[in-house]
Amino acid sequence: MKTYGQFCGLARALDIVGDRWTLLVVRDLLAHDATFGELERGLPGIATNILTERLRHLEDHGIVWRRREGRQTIYGLTGRGRDLTDAIHALIRWGAPEMMRGVDNDLVRVEWLAVALGALTRPSTAGGRIRFRVDDRDVTVDLRTAEVSTDSAPDPDDVEIDTSVEGVLALMAGRASLRSLVRTGVARCRHLTRAERRLRMVLRAG
Repeated sequence: MKTYGQFCGLARALDIVGDRWTLLVVRDLLAHDATFGELERGLPGIATNILTERLRHLEDHGIVWRRREGRQTIYGLTGRGRDLTDAIHALIRWGAPEMMRGVDNDLVRVEWLAVALGALTRPSTAGGRIRFRVDDRDVTVDLRTAEVSTDSAPDPDDVEIDTSVEGVLALMAGRASLRSLVRTGVARCRHLTRAERRLRMVLRAG
């Protein structure tokens, strides 16, 4: 096993999660448990043997678990794996200014948006939820708890913003306001003023 050989918490952590692709595997498993094939499809460019090696390495260190369900093997994060949430969220916030240049030709997935919204959301005593409808997928942000879900049931009090992945990214990066996205047809929102108020409470950058 490669090691920095330093008696330092950061160095010891990087011995485990510092290799290329490793934290992206953890990011995808923060969104949901997944099969090997789902992980591979969500990480275009990763070689099959590299993904196998990264999963085995993470499992050896108690960060990832696996179990058989019928003919499939499912991977997920252990409690120690989920302890990486704060570190990943901090890196997402640190990297937020790099989002200002736009999507370019980069791949974007709704699951990644859910993890990013979890990083950028702060709890609010005002309560309420925002439901982003993105490419026929729902991502719901609970303002009171700052929890983000891709499978929560609709609530009558939800403020719904129907937009594209690029629209959500523009809001998160501060490159556009919700009102401007609605005006240009990039987003649809029935309760615009209420949605703007909730967005200001949700996004740290807002």
